[in-house]
Amino acid sequence: MRKPRIGFLGVGHIGTDRLIRVRKSGLAEIAAAADQYRRGAGHIERLAPEAAIVDDLDEMLAAGVDGVVICTPNTQHADQSVQALEAGVAVFCQKPLAPTPAEVERVVETAKRVDGLLGVDFTYRGSAAATRVRDCVRRGTLGDVYSVDLAFQNAGDLVGRTFLDPAKSGGGCVLDLGTHLVDLLLWSLGWPEVEEVRSCLWTKGRPTEPGELEEDCLAHLSLAGGVQARLACSWFAHEGRPMTIEAAFRGPHAAAALYNFPDKPATLAADVRHRSRRDPIARPPDEWEGRATLEWVRRVARGKRFDRSVQRAVDVARVVSLIRKEPPTAEIRRPAVAA
Repeated sequence: MRKPRIGFLGVGHIGTDRLIRVRKSGLAEIAAAADQYRRGAGHIERLAPEAAIVDDLDEMLAAGVDGVVICTPNTQHADQSVQALEAGVAVFCQKPLAPTPAEVERVVETAKRVDGLLGVDFTYRGSAAATRVRDCVRRGTLGDVYSVDLAFQNAGDLVGRTFLDPAKSGGGCVLDLGTHLVDLLLWSLGWPEVEEVRSCLWTKGRPTEPGELEEDCLAHLSLAGGVQARLACSWFAHEGRPMTIEAAFRGPHAAAALYNFPDKPATLAADVRHRSRRDPIARPPDEWEGRATLEWVRRVARGKRFDRSVQRAVDVARVVSLIRKEPPTAEIRRPAVAA
């Protein structure tokens, strides 16, 4: 089986991580890379000396890649994904696939129309912790789940300047962090309908005005079957730690929860909880962060085409849009906070 030729469009923090993992795996040839912010700095040459350094997606497609990993700012995702798919190239895009549900749907429909492989990096699904928690939910270990608590809090030093530029991010903390939480919620429960969404958004401790980037959010979601979910996310939370990630599913028999370690934000674990007792079901080490990317690379190598499961990205985008209370065409203003 020939190794697929993969291009990396955007080689910042996430793009660098995914490139390194794909290169170390030996599953693909790193054929080309482009990053408008790092070109000329020697960054790409150090990561993948075999890769052609190109200026943009046009040059990358001309280099004859089989697939492209897109790690550019959010507002560029949709157009770049559509361009690559229409050129017959597989796409793996960082979440969110686009800032609005309409744009997400456009990308997914393009992939369906051209029978192209499209993947979205809902990276937490790839962790052993998330998989074990979902298994507990789906197998009935907890009984019928009736409530879920989800949180993703950053302390501020982990929020890059790109996220605070509305022309690049297309949205605030709900689009950035809440997208992962909504995906974990619906994916774990088997994609129930979301019947009602109520949310409060804040910027600098005051209610977010229409068109502003939200910095903090609390939301309550009512799902089909009576499940109630509480979701909290923030870019500048006073948590006393760099990052907090939690997702706890509660049933009458037990609860199952995933969480990260205070001193190691990317290290995940999971427990089944019985009143005052915790039984571990997932513990580190677990190289989960690039797992979804590597699986996509394997699918490219096997010549896989359109995967219907990617249509769930539209469901996630619609719920995120409801939480954000933003009309799809709203102009978004930068929050008054230093990067």
